[in-house]
Amino acid sequence: MKHVLLSADSEPSVYLVPDIVAFNLRDYCMEFLSCLYRHEDDRAYEIIDNTHCPSDNDNSVSYDETGFIYWLNHEKFPNEPAIWVETLDWDVFENKLPRVYQDCPYFNF
Repeated sequence: MKHVLLSADSEPSVYLVPDIVAFNLRDYCMEFLSCLYRHEDDRAYEIIDNTHCPSDNDNSVSYDETGFIYWLNHEKFPNEPAIWVETLDWDVFENKLPRVYQDCPYFNF
């Protein structure tokens, strides 16, 4: 399991994911996004806690890293689930990223 940083225009969260996901993070994220358009129920991976992307439109669907992690854990790697580690302050991208995460793959949804 390797650390990755995931966000949706908000504070990045750190997750432990299977090694293959960390090494190919962009590919897995893009596969997840493409699955949303092929899935019959496109709300399956919708943000449950809509704090990142609030919307006044009940018909809108928003996705973030929590949907991606849900997809990883239920569709791709149910026997090796990803684990949330912590959410970092937004200022991590102002060269304040903790040293332990400086070489981690990152994806913003």
